[in-house]
Amino acid sequence: MSIFHHAHPDWQLTLLDRNGIAVKSLGKTLDVYLDNIERDAGADRVLAEALIRKTMRMLEQEFPDSDTETYASVEARLRPVLVPREYAERYGLATRNFVSIVQEALAVDAPEAIRYVRAADLSRWHVTFDAAAATARSGLWKASSQVKISAQGGDDPSVKGKLVTLAVGDGYDAARLALPEVQKAIAAALGYPFYVAIPNRDFLVAWSHDASFASHFSEQVKSDYASQGHAISPEIYVVDRNGVHAKP
Repeated sequence: MSIFHHAHPDWQLTLLDRNGIAVKSLGKTLDVYLDNIERDAGADRVLAEALIRKTMRMLEQEFPDSDTETYASVEARLRPVLVPREYAERYGLATRNFVSIVQEALAVDAPEAIRYVRAADLSRWHVTFDAAAATARSGLWKASSQVKISAQGGDDPSVKGKLVTLAVGDGYDAARLALPEVQKAIAAALGYPFYVAIPNRDFLVAWSHDASFASHFSEQVKSDYASQGHAISPEIYVVDRNGVHAKP
């Protein structure tokens, strides 16, 4: 909090909880939560400060010159994101059910970082979640034109199965699972049904239903979920022609 105060004494800062800060400037308030910074940096204070300053730069871009932020000003930058239900509820995000413990949320994209759209934002804009989500999905699909989706197989012909991984690193790798176009592209490589995991925001892995290495991936997914930042889910999901479902 002191870093924010020293850099921007004009910002009004209010603690929300142990890891939350409400930042107010020019009549606009943004809620910032530092859970992922704490998780990513651990005891590394230098890394923690660098991540906090990155978040601060994002806030500098998001505060407008007036006290009014319109839907039109963010519409082109909307993107879908996948988050745990508990996280969405804790911070009042605008969401809808995606699968199991995962919710589909919305974010406003920015060069340095992203910020989540709250339910209060949609209410203020008089925009439904479904309408904003359709725009967000379309925007992410257009931004994904250079993302290659192809199957990889092992060198050992006795090992059955193929896999697809997405790790572009733009903050939307897991979120691409929400795009029907991406589901179809993965199915073209692996066939229906296929299994998929999204342990954290920056990684998606899918494998064919006949993969002999499935048990290995199940354990790796749990490990990644527990150790990586921006965690989403330790679960395995199945994707068929009707969408994404909890694994039976």
